[in-house]
Amino acid sequence: YTEDNSSPDIMVNAVSIVKNKQYLSVSGNTYGYGGVYRPYGYWGVGAGRSYSSGTVQQVDYKDGSLVIDVVDAKTKRLVWEGKVSAELTKQPKNPDQAIQQAVVKVLADFPMKLEVINN
Repeated sequence: YTEDNSSPDIMVNAVSIVKNKQYLSVSGNTYGYGGVYRPYGYWGVGAGRSYSSGTVQQVDYKDGSLVIDVVDAKTKRLVWEGKVSAELTKQPKNPDQAIQQAVVKVLADFPMKLEVINN
């Protein structure tokens, strides 16, 4: 592929998205006792009783995504889309390198071999 700004065959659109997300983390303990199981039910004192306690914690995090669309320049139709997402736990030491790695990962599934050129 060669860059051609005057009459390209394809157009490439890259979008990065960062969303605030959350999930619930549940932890707890369950304890209990039971009787002996018979074909007609449980037998024994306090059969089948259990108790549980737990905590629910909301965990906030950032989800980062990179989406690369390849569009046919003549028909304006999407011909390929690749994306990668990851949980962002901290600012990368080298953001340019992190973006480069994400681009390489997305383009690994592109149907034709591409070379990513560093400028």
